[in-house]
Amino acid sequence: MCIPILPPRQRTVLHAGFTLTELMIVVALISILTLVAYPHYFNSSLETNRKAAQSEMQILALALQRDFTLTDVYTDLIKSGETTIPHEVASHYKLSITIQENGGQYAITAQPIRTQIKDPCGTLRLTNHGTRDADRASCWN
Repeated sequence: MCIPILPPRQRTVLHAGFTLTELMIVVALISILTLVAYPHYFNSSLETNRKAAQSEMQILALALQRDFTLTDVYTDLIKSGETTIPHEVASHYKLSITIQENGGQYAITAQPIRTQIKDPCGTLRLTNHGTRDADRASCWN
């Protein structure tokens, strides 16, 4: 009786990894998500910086009114050093106070700088009469 000798079984090795097609699909999906998400992030960042500047302008207006009740004259609190602008606002807007010659009226202006220049609202203004103005009408809402 003859026993057939079978060749040894060859072990099959499974190759782990991704194919080029799978990697290209993942890269394409990440690119699409980035194209959609980045503009929304950038616009939200602009709006957040604008709201911070508006808040600081209102804080300045309150300080000017408080100073006016004591002296009957508005004074530039930024130039006099009585107040400082927080870095979060100063890094995106240049705030200034304009006092009329007689000291009876003021206007606070926030001029965008650096990346904030791309904000469509542009320059923000606030007066002692409470008038809020910007380059675009809906920016103070």
